[in-house]
Amino acid sequence: YFWDVTDEDIAFISSTGLLTALREGDVITRVEALVTSGSRKFKIYSDCMVKIHGPAIEKILLNQNKINITRGEGIQLTHTIIPTEASYKNVIWESQDETIAIVSEDGYVLGVSTGETTIKVSIPDTELFATCNVTVEPILATNIRILNAPSKLYINDTCTLSYELIPELSETREVIWNSSDDNILSITNDGVC
Repeated sequence: YFWDVTDEDIAFISSTGLLTALREGDVITRVEALVTSGSRKFKIYSDCMVKIHGPAIEKILLNQNKINITRGEGIQLTHTIIPTEASYKNVIWESQDETIAIVSEDGYVLGVSTGETTIKVSIPDTELFATCNVTVEPILATNIRILNAPSKLYINDTCTLSYELIPELSETREVIWNSSDDNILSITNDGVC
């Protein structure tokens, strides 16, 4: 018998037919035999296509397992496959709750609203995955500005004040209105004076 492969950079085959994978790729293995029938000699052979894969994936890791971001802020997560030479085509990123945080197909996480969720990266056709807990915190106001304040009021006049938080996307649970002198001007919790 005589054994051969089409690409010895991908696989090596011994004289006994032991195939050793060297790297990923496709090879055709062939076994040939010289057959004698009477005075006639002829070759017979058989080919076999072999697809060689890299090492099996053992696990997937994330560069962070817990992050805190504010609404509107983003952060890049990255994954690592173990072993690093394992072959895989892609990963799937998903958010447990897209109303709190979304994730792009390359692992960029963006805070949408205040709350907690989990980002998961998985390898298709396997049960392997990694997660990162995400806390999206509110944007806190650093200043407040009164809008539409009249420059003067007459006795028994009323007005309704409004406000703007700075930065604009800030969240607040409660605004407390008050006057420096309630005997001159009183104001309700709704901004009515």
